[in-house]
Amino acid sequence: MSEPRDVVRAFLTHLSDGETEQANALLAPDVVWRNTRLPTVRGEKVAEALTMLGERGVGVRVELHHVGADGSTVLTDRHDTLTWKAYGSRFHVDGTFEVRDGLITLWDDRFSWGEASVASVVGLLRLLRAS
Repeated sequence: MSEPRDVVRAFLTHLSDGETEQANALLAPDVVWRNTRLPTVRGEKVAEALTMLGERGVGVRVELHHVGADGSTVLTDRHDTLTWKAYGSRFHVDGTFEVRDGLITLWDDRFSWGEASVASVVGLLRLLRAS
């Protein structure tokens, strides 16, 4: 699989399916992961972060709406849902990925903190109701 669009789709599918090892295998050793106003994570720390989330029972469900590619750049329009037990926080994400030699070198996600905050409150209420 060397088409950048296919690499990104596979990566996000593996994340959604809880297949952290397979997702991490699609990351370049020098990958850069950026999220809106959060610290940038680089290199092996990205795989470590994804592995840690999985080990703690945190899931990421990705619902892709649109995927566009221009050369090595892939743009995604999607909703991500962060899950933990009965908790679920669903919010819109625009992502930019760069793919080189079949591996993701840049993962840059942009989202609204307002929307993510409201989704988090709703998720917490669901968690409390389930308790």
